[in-house]
Amino acid sequence: RAVSCGRRAADRLFAAGSHARALVLYAEQCRVLLADNWHALAVSALHRMIASQEALGHTAEVAASAAILLGSDLRPHVSPAERARAADTLIRAALELETPRAASLQPICDVADPVPAPNGRFICALRSRVPCALAF
Repeated sequence: RAVSCGRRAADRLFAAGSHARALVLYAEQCRVLLADNWHALAVSALHRMIASQEALGHTAEVAASAAILLGSDLRPHVSPAERARAADTLIRAALELETPRAASLQPICDVADPVPAPNGRFICALRSRVPCALAF
């Protein structure tokens, strides 16, 4: 119930343009929902958190949140279209960071169920030629 009230407050803050304050509430929702294994609800909170992070220009945080959406724990609760959007978001965020790591990310397709990407290609995972903190 407290998470639901926090979501409504965060949604109102976001709509009013208070993205930083909304982000704090969305992040807390994600933390609680993931810790309590409420994965379906956590997916919704993660989408809202990403929107707040994007509005604030927090590119590294956007990449980390998108990677969480692509994680195996949430996979049953994320539709193929949502996975494709999350993969696209992760790639765009990584390229925005303009780091050597970002330049080494490559779309690959070496698993059984490829995810259609917005550009019409199939993206199943990201493989980095250099060590990466975000492994999935």
